[in-house]
Amino acid sequence: MSICGACGNAWFLLTVTERRELLCGMYEVVGSASVWDGVPIEVFVDTPDFDSLPPDLCGHLLLASTPTGYSIAEFRSRLSMV
Repeated sequence: MSICGACGNAWFLLTVTERRELLCGMYEVVGSASVWDGVPIEVFVDTPDFDSLPPDLCGHLLLASTPTGYSIAEFRSRLSMV
């Protein structure tokens, strides 16, 4: 499976609550009101289709889940330490 496929599958398998936690943590790290085209996080947590997410958000999720980055679980864990 490609990294895009793996990340998309991981995103699909997250619950709405887990997506919200992940995105809120990422938002805190980025710290910009215009991140992800200024769309509220709630719009994304209800979107299970990875390919329907904005390119910037997909890029952040892909980077976070690469072998040199973190798994989704590790990424969430690291964000809770911030």
